[in-house]
Amino acid sequence: MQFDEFKPTSLGTLFVPGADRPFLFSRGSATGFNVGLNVRTQGQIVWPLILPLFGQNGATQESLAFGFTFSRTWSSVSGSSGPGDMPFFTLVEPFAGVQSFGIGPIDASIKSSVNTMSVYLNDKLQLDEFWTIYLGMRFQRTEIEHDGRINSRVLPGFTINQVVSTNDNYFGPVFGAKYMTPLPFVIPGTNIQPILDINGWLSPSLRISDGSVRQHVVIPGAAPPFDNFAVRTSDTSVGFALLGGVNAGLSANITPNISARLSGGFRFNTAQNAFEMPVSPGQRARFDTDFHIRREFRFSVGFRF
Repeated sequence: MQFDEFKPTSLGTLFVPGADRPFLFSRGSATGFNVGLNVRTQGQIVWPLILPLFGQNGATQESLAFGFTFSRTWSSVSGSSGPGDMPFFTLVEPFAGVQSFGIGPIDASIKSSVNTMSVYLNDKLQLDEFWTIYLGMRFQRTEIEHDGRINSRVLPGFTINQVVSTNDNYFGPVFGAKYMTPLPFVIPGTNIQPILDINGWLSPSLRISDGSVRQHVVIPGAAPPFDNFAVRTSDTSVGFALLGGVNAGLSANITPNISARLSGGFRFNTAQNAFEMPVSPGQRARFDTDFHIRREFRFSVGFRF
């Protein structure tokens, strides 16, 4: 099980004299699943070159690990206008001279999904029975999509679809450390001894990002071209990002080949992209890069072959 957090997006606008505000925000979190594969072999690449600089020999307990992980999470939210509300909609780009229009009583919803894929190659060095350090290379791609829909409650067939998507790609070295120790007890009724682990990592990365917003409006009975039209905007961004995280977990070896782990912690990203949607006429969708920190919770089951 996987838990993600992200910057929410908005759909529609609620007219408030002097201060228009978004009609509906997406959720800022999602839950789903995570799968992965880790292949480990004995080998030496990096550490034999580094350790002699510190007066150490190259005969170390070292291993190479190649792997990938993929997670998909999703969430949804909905809302309806109430008596006296004045909802309207602002396009990301003007269409035929129009950027904003009233939409009357509505029902609205946003479905959000996050796909994250990571591929890594780590050179691990076990210092003692408790500590392991590693360095390697890492690639991560995060895709976030918000699929919003507005339906009129008074004009059948009047719909607005808004899809906001962002893609962030990160590539760079990764440095990390892990501390593990068995706890001084066994789970009652079993001979299973839980293991505590604490992990931390940093990855200075090249970032390549892109995103788009597409809005499709259908208004039955309206004069062309306003009866069925679409507008779209997109943007790209290239730069530097520092990714990292800290988490702690409890794991247990259920059998020699099956283990389970419950963990929680934090991850941060100095440059995550998201669209800020326009609220009032004259505004445009902005593709912003923000510092982002999120909580991380995960329950996983591992199989050893």
